[in-house]
Amino acid sequence: MRPQDGGFFHVHNIPIEAVERYSAHYQHLDLWTLGHHARYGGQAGGFLGDMFIATRDLERSEFYADHLRPQDMHKLCTAVTLVGPTKGSYVSFAMFRGRNAKEFTEHERRLGEHIAPHIQRALLIAARLHSAQRVGRVDKEMLDVASAAIFLVDASGTLLKYTPAAERLLQEGTYLRARANRLQAATGSELLRDVIGEVSKSAAGRPYSRILPLGHTRGAGRVHVLVVGGGMHNPKCAFVVVGAVSARPLDFAQRLAQVYRLTPAETRLCELLHQGRTIEEASEFLKVKRSTVLSQLKSIFFKTDLNRQSALTRLLIDLAAL
Repeated sequence: MRPQDGGFFHVHNIPIEAVERYSAHYQHLDLWTLGHHARYGGQAGGFLGDMFIATRDLERSEFYADHLRPQDMHKLCTAVTLVGPTKGSYVSFAMFRGRNAKEFTEHERRLGEHIAPHIQRALLIAARLHSAQRVGRVDKEMLDVASAAIFLVDASGTLLKYTPAAERLLQEGTYLRARANRLQAATGSELLRDVIGEVSKSAAGRPYSRILPLGHTRGAGRVHVLVVGGGMHNPKCAFVVVGAVSARPLDFAQRLAQVYRLTPAETRLCELLHQGRTIEEASEFLKVKRSTVLSQLKSIFFKTDLNRQSALTRLLIDLAAL
């Protein structure tokens, strides 16, 4: 989806000319897409390219010779989500690797399965906002009758308008609160404020929307919110759309173990790093030698296919937010 539609389209390390050629000619010859529909009926989830078509058959095709090979796009890992009931109506998040690169792993495919439903929810929310926005009703009528909890705020977080469900959330004060008529996370986190400022001022090179979790003041579950730019009718503003309340906190440790096959000790170390602790602090907290922590970290790097602690931290933040 385009930024003005409440989403984004982004390519990395692929020339825009190749994208245009794909749209003009090769989209209907894409054997990965055709294989997805033929073998899986267009279902959502995480997939690897050879689940759609055998590599040897792909390499013999016009699609590969004329489009993929010049870009050295040989291996595929994708998260597919449906955006409508009609067959073929879907969006995918795809990663490619060259012929000489290592194969995508089962762990990476399973991570795609975790990502797909969250992409779908974001797309559905964005589509509903855009549908209302096209007729100019977002801030005048929709927010008076919508059943979802939606806030319209300016770049500083000042409340401009909100739905009845959003008002109830403010009254409860367990996830969100209003201080000096500004929307804040009830836990005191400044992340929501920063994201609102970033998204509402979105321009070239800046993200148009963000999803982030909000914790309960007593730690009992959390919600996810979509912060999306106000669009042409509400410049320098943002909508904050609150998702359903989770009955219990997300089991971050279980997800780490499931997706990356981490041991209990490695999972515990990741939890501490996610909390912002250093290697030395983790060593002291776990009452083990620093060399033991470094050995565990090396194993985590291998299993997550990373080689820097900063990259691991970003992965942990993203995984915890799902």
